[in-house]
Amino acid sequence: MPPFGPIPPDPGRQKRSMSSSSDASITPKRKSQKTKKQLKLIVRQGKGSKSGTISSGVKEVDSLCTFTLRVTDNGRRIHLRYRDENGKRHYPYACHLVPAEWRTLARRGYRSAVEMIAAKTAARTDGDPAKIEMALDRIRLLQATLDE
Repeated sequence: MPPFGPIPPDPGRQKRSMSSSSDASITPKRKSQKTKKQLKLIVRQGKGSKSGTISSGVKEVDSLCTFTLRVTDNGRRIHLRYRDENGKRHYPYACHLVPAEWRTLARRGYRSAVEMIAAKTAARTDGDPAKIEMALDRIRLLQATLDE
């Protein structure tokens, strides 16, 4: 070490790429910027069954609703979780995903996952039609927020 302290790095100096070509060209390194919102999945082990939350990671979007899931023997059961205008929590059943559909959903972005869940919920024929329509209204509100 020199007696006057360590030598600070030169800010004007740039790193050169270690390519096999003889010309040592300067290549700036940039990360590709993806606009696709990734799916945020939080899985936890509860009383004997795995459960999880699918959210966007954006507080304003997640305040409208999030999706919860339960792992079953033959797939995943998806529920919608939201609070109404009075602050009461609601957890209506949305749809069921078989393992192949779940793998497809897990690879997609958040917007595509919401579209897939909305399509599966709209295709349901079992249950109370009023509850299904209420869940679809909440999902449509979420989709409109994502489009803004």
